[in-house]
Amino acid sequence: YIDLTNGLVERRPLNLDMAVKFLGGMGLQLRRLYELLKPGTDPFSPENPIVIGSGPLTGTGAPGTPRFLATLKYPETGAIGSGAGAMRFGFMLKLAGYDHMIITGKASKPVYLKIVDDDIEICDASYLWGSDIVETTRNLWDIHSGCGAIAIGQAGEHSGRIAQTVCDLGASLGRGGLGGIMGSKNLKALVAIGTGSIKIADPKRFNKARESLFERARKYPYHGDVIRYGIMENWPNYSAQFGYTKNRTVIPMLELIDKEVGFEAYKKLGKKAFGCPSCFIADKEIMEIPSGRFKGLKWFTPSYLNSAMLSTRLGIRDSGEAVKFGDAADRYGI
Repeated sequence: YIDLTNGLVERRPLNLDMAVKFLGGMGLQLRRLYELLKPGTDPFSPENPIVIGSGPLTGTGAPGTPRFLATLKYPETGAIGSGAGAMRFGFMLKLAGYDHMIITGKASKPVYLKIVDDDIEICDASYLWGSDIVETTRNLWDIHSGCGAIAIGQAGEHSGRIAQTVCDLGASLGRGGLGGIMGSKNLKALVAIGTGSIKIADPKRFNKARESLFERARKYPYHGDVIRYGIMENWPNYSAQFGYTKNRTVIPMLELIDKEVGFEAYKKLGKKAFGCPSCFIADKEIMEIPSGRFKGLKWFTPSYLNSAMLSTRLGIRDSGEAVKFGDAADRYGI
């Protein structure tokens, strides 16, 4: 439990009966928020708690289980919900010994929260305030080597209602305004490093089940295509769905869009795959623009797909500009 107003940190044991009853990070965190959140709380008030954590499989090496959740009352909708992210943060938080963290209050100046095993500290982040997400993350990586980092950009600092966060430059978290909530609390970033391990009750049975799942993934007929192209492999379906007008009867010139900013254009961009701990496809990418006025720009992204889709709405007809657009949006945290 972290109270940013008073600078207090308290550790409490996980209620195992509750953890079993509300199995998984989402269920347990929603239950905790139910206890903590008072009806009518303004999302941007210091009293709006942020609950961040993960479920029982995170940190075990089970396939596809590095994900963690942020549960809170979101400003864009006023609804209570959980946004999910991946990369290293949830994994590191678990290896540091924590299932969940509950953040309340508002710091008197910009801060970031550092968790390194038993060392939990609210650190000054004044020098980071005003920096974009890429600059902030790289700075924290330099200071805390090997950490998982969640950061906000300028949109979050100004309490943008749709501002979100980015984790380790490769995963977004908090659609609906988590970045704005962190900004309203003067919380620039979260950093976690864990050097512990997860105790498995029956390692032999667990490893057998885990390897069986990895083998099933490897045998999936389109496994190779997904590794090469990520979810852009499904571009024809996504683009058709996105192209419908309000009456869902007219599809725009998808062949031309495909060549300009879609799948065909995407395949000509520079790409280097990376993934989360225990990932079986490494579907995230570092995109690099090979030519044009943004030549050499590199963008860390879960997928080029979002930028391609929005480009069709914004009149962008160049893949380099689409990458630049995605990079700028991610840096600001919107």
